[in-house]
Amino acid sequence: MQCSKRCRNTTFFIVALLVTWLCNCLDARCEIITSLKLSLRKVSATCIELLSNNEVILRVRHENARLCEEAANKLFKALHEALASLATDKAVTVEKAVGGYSIYIGGRHALSVDHAMARSSRSLPQALANLIATRLKELLKRPYLVAPVEKVLIGVNEAYVIALSGTATGEWKFSVTPRECAHISFDAATKTLRISALKPADGRVSISCGEASLSLTLKIMERAMRLLRKPIAMVYGAAPKEFITEAAINALLNSIELQPKAELAYELFFTSRDTDERLFTRLKARGASYLPFDAEVEIQTLRIPLAMEFAKYLSVSNDPERIHTEQVLKAGVLTSSFKPMRLLYHHVNVSGRKLWLRLELFNSSEAPAKIVLRFARGGPTSDEIHAGYSAVNSFLRSWFNGTAFIIEVLPKTIYVADELAVPNGNTVTGIWEIAPIYGEGLGYQLRAVAEPSPWRLLPLVARTITAPPRVSHFAEPMKRVIAKHIIGGNWTFVHIGREPIKGLEGEHLHGNYGVIYHITVSVENKSEFERPCELVFSPNAGVARFVGIVNGKLLSSPTMRENQEYVLRKWYVSPLSTEQIDVYTMPIPASYYPVSLIIRSR
Repeated sequence: MQCSKRCRNTTFFIVALLVTWLCNCLDARCEIITSLKLSLRKVSATCIELLSNNEVILRVRHENARLCEEAANKLFKALHEALASLATDKAVTVEKAVGGYSIYIGGRHALSVDHAMARSSRSLPQALANLIATRLKELLKRPYLVAPVEKVLIGVNEAYVIALSGTATGEWKFSVTPRECAHISFDAATKTLRISALKPADGRVSISCGEASLSLTLKIMERAMRLLRKPIAMVYGAAPKEFITEAAINALLNSIELQPKAELAYELFFTSRDTDERLFTRLKARGASYLPFDAEVEIQTLRIPLAMEFAKYLSVSNDPERIHTEQVLKAGVLTSSFKPMRLLYHHVNVSGRKLWLRLELFNSSEAPAKIVLRFARGGPTSDEIHAGYSAVNSFLRSWFNGTAFIIEVLPKTIYVADELAVPNGNTVTGIWEIAPIYGEGLGYQLRAVAEPSPWRLLPLVARTITAPPRVSHFAEPMKRVIAKHIIGGNWTFVHIGREPIKGLEGEHLHGNYGVIYHITVSVENKSEFERPCELVFSPNAGVARFVGIVNGKLLSSPTMRENQEYVLRKWYVSPLSTEQIDVYTMPIPASYYPVSLIIRSR
């Protein structure tokens, strides 16, 4: 289960792009567009024309080609800055300067007219400066419109807002071609134009006010990904981060729509704000012919009061224990009506290469399904007993504390619930409890595969679900044991894994791996003195470990050999009293069972 990987329609996720600009930040490369349609045209190395709507307004000449180009670009830039700040003809002034005259537009220096420039125009500096100023004033007397961009690039189902300005007055008119690709709305009070994209297209947006008009290039594309709704991770109890993370990933993947051949990368991270811990994800989607998606999204965590019942049946995947190649290890159906199933697997990779152990949950129906899950795993590790111990240790804690999480499996979909890389020679143990809340046509597959899945949501096709091996189910995987111990009397023995439970087809589960034992021992002290008592673990059939919850506290033993003893708990029993020991435990895969719990006293 990874927090980061490469990666229909109820609500649209709208990205509103508000385009603003500052007039003092424009440069000659800016893409603002005006109805005056200014441009520069190079006539020769020493002559450049300033045009408006292809009409020559003035010519900049200079004996030096480089200085000619610099002067024309500076004038062009200053004129654009002036238009952005709604300059009129009154903004143009001429001032005497060292070596000639300077022209200003709205207080910005636009052009220096010296003797060399005047000679190129066969004029004098003052006369040439006044002539250029007159031409600029005539230009700025014309009513004009200004838009901050010439090209509008927008995603489907998104909105692009453009702040228009200018000196033009009169009736505003707008049109878009092709008409069906977008919807246009205009706020006259703020002069903001909103373009709502409906479908991919290459087109234009035409804008006019009175006598002024301009046209914008419009390109509408699909984004590589769309967020259809806010993801909500549903958990029960004081769920650990591992459960919250898995619920969040499922909620996230079910809340997005990824375009074909697009790739998604996501990373979850927790942040603490005040006393609340919140979960966020950074989503990045890319793909050829798509607009990129890059956003930080909060995933809401919803804790719900949903008590998970005891598992109604147990499925064990351990035959074969040693995996030599890709194969389906276990498969079966999941019954609805909230009947939990426990799956225990314990496997060793002996294929000579790395394999991935993948648990798939599939929904073959036409309606979505919701499933409550809890899980624990140990490994991969070269220590088989440690793999089994780690899984049981973690599972008992989540089971005892009642923590779980909820996922949704979409129709005709496989959800990769777990995928663990197992190096050659390593062992992995997993324990899952799976309880459908609602849904039909549900099932599971545990597979050994040569490559990891590129995506956790896979389409359900006939070839995806391989013919399963023989499925063994064991009903009611919970054993209740009640015993009594008298202080000072004979030792009390409780045997775990000695009497195998039977499967639905008459098979036996030797060792009772995956079965939860609930052991209650009544300890009675009939004497008038406080007496010591011990709870002892002892293997009976070979090397083994113990882990269990004893009176609410998690206790465990190291690896012990047959007939060795390990004192799990030592306490004193008050005189003339009866105490109760409550134990929840599960046989540890790779440990040799049966084992005994001994209650002894003096």
